[in-house]
Order: sequence, then structure tokens, then C-alpha cells
Amino acid sequence: MTLILDASYMIALVLEEGDLSDVSEVSEILAVEGAAVPPLRRFEVANSLLMAVRRGRTESSRVAEIFAELGVLRTSTTLGL
Repeated sequence: MTLILDASYMIALVLEEGDLSDVSEVSEILAVEGAAVPPLRRFEVANSLLMAVRRGRTESSRVAEIFAELGVLRTSTTLGL
């Protein structure tokens, strides 16, 4: 089974929001099997971050750091959707 990481889960991780009870399980799967990400991930993450800044959930000064943390500027395996 391939794990698919979407933008909402990635943003929840870096902003430490929502139910993150499965983080250790997801981390184990990522370490062993990797994951697939939607091809529009960069745009979805950018939009999610814009909304987070507008809603006061993070500071605009953290956006570049979050992009780097999530690795959205690197080329990665994507789903061929």
C-alpha cells in the first residue's frame, strides 16, 4: 500500500495542529516505504500556507522555512494523476 501525503496533512504537521496521534506510524511508513504526493502539491501547500497566514495560524516570515521543511521545492515522486 502506498501512502499518499496531501497538503492538509503536511501543513498540520508543521503547524502542529489537529489530531497528530498517527505521526509515529506515518513516520515509520515514510522511512521504510516512502510516499507518493499529488502533482499539485506545491500549489496546494502554497495555498494552505497563504490561508494559515491570513487566519493568523502562522507568521508570513515562516513561509519560506516551512516550504524548505516540507521539501516542496525539491523534485520528488508524484502521482501521475
